[in-house]
Amino acid sequence: MIERALGLIEGWYRDEGWYSDGAGDAFDHYVGWAMHLYPVLHAHLRGLTTLEEKLGPRLKEFLEMFGKTFDRDGSPLYYGRSMTYRTATLAAVALGELAGQTPLNPGQSRRILSAGLRYFVERGSITDHGVLSLGWHGEHLPTVQRYSGPSSPYWASKGFLALMLPADHPVWTAAEEELPADQADYVRAVAPAGLLIQNTAADGLVRVHNHGNDHLKPDAADAGAPDPLYSRFGYSTRTGPTSLHDPSDNDLQVKIRRVWSARRRIHNTAAGDNWLASWHAPRFPLFSPWEGSDTADGGPVLPSARIDSITAVRGALEVRIHRLVWVPPELPVRLAGWAVAGSHPSDFEQAVAGTTVGVRAGELRSSVSGLHGWESAGSASASYGTAYGEWAVVPELLGTTSKENTVYVASASLSGVEVEDTVSASVDGVVVTVVWPDGREQEFDLDAIFTGIR
Repeated sequence: MIERALGLIEGWYRDEGWYSDGAGDAFDHYVGWAMHLYPVLHAHLRGLTTLEEKLGPRLKEFLEMFGKTFDRDGSPLYYGRSMTYRTATLAAVALGELAGQTPLNPGQSRRILSAGLRYFVERGSITDHGVLSLGWHGEHLPTVQRYSGPSSPYWASKGFLALMLPADHPVWTAAEEELPADQADYVRAVAPAGLLIQNTAADGLVRVHNHGNDHLKPDAADAGAPDPLYSRFGYSTRTGPTSLHDPSDNDLQVKIRRVWSARRRIHNTAAGDNWLASWHAPRFPLFSPWEGSDTADGGPVLPSARIDSITAVRGALEVRIHRLVWVPPELPVRLAGWAVAGSHPSDFEQAVAGTTVGVRAGELRSSVSGLHGWESAGSASASYGTAYGEWAVVPELLGTTSKENTVYVASASLSGVEVEDTVSASVDGVVVTVVWPDGREQEFDLDAIFTGIR
């Protein structure tokens, strides 16, 4: 049984320390709290040196990136299924110390572990009855999967793996240390997983841009309802995706016959130092009672349509490039930015000027600005909120498809401090040139990046 399980997990290894959560493309927190945890712990406890020598370096390579996905305030990245396990997200960090396979100093590991536990204790995850609720900060039903039960939150116990360390281990004796991302901005494209990690030192916020993670099995149909936990273009440590039946965040959609498109199967296409590219075929599912349902009734069909997408980042800024291929003209098109959450509609400040819109709640700011192809800006309210608040507002850009223009470019940002820098872009046919605030130019040839795709 154990050997069979190890063999299956080995088949899900993709490189650079990353496993998929089963067959297909699902790179979520199960990578740390399951795919690394169980095999490495098994090898360590059994003294299986050969297996440890193979698996240990993978864990260390994974932690080099994963260790940078924790917010300065202790929050892990809200991304993927089973987020009600909360502190289980810390398991891989403790495992690295236990196995002696971590790029982090003991003080850095201690910082992540203690801040992560403190984050949830201070934000209402424990009910008045002294038990963990089904949710994130407090109860939040969209965080819960259909397989979740009242005891599911207690997978959080994996976050206490550090208790296996001896009393004199440096994690217990070292002073907490700053993480590298506290001192300088960090960008890393994880090509095998189709993820782009973006940290900013000014606010300690982490964003991950998704160009390869859809949680679909290889033989599953490219159809059905979208899954907010996997289908969005971005996830962060201070925002959660909006619910299935609310306006979507971090999305690019076209509308036909009153149905907005969904992003289902994501085709990881190309990567650079600060950018990732993917494409997807827009699908038009009708109403579905749950996320990711493959039984959602099908709506309109655009059989040859394709949406090419690129996200490039620098500092707190993002540039989002989308090309609509074989999409009919005169259809509404929508780009959504980061959803900002609050407890009441009065918590939000909004400002619109031309094709730029900004939304703020407390210190968190989200904005989008049209750089090419967009006609207007506004916002959409999400009455079901997110895991971070009972109400949410999503900044958005709106336009219309046309034969003359198939390329749409926008800048976006999510920040805990004021972002004064701006970015510009120009489009010449299929070539998009981005000019960053420091004057650096970056060119994206869409035909070259998406060559060979039909």
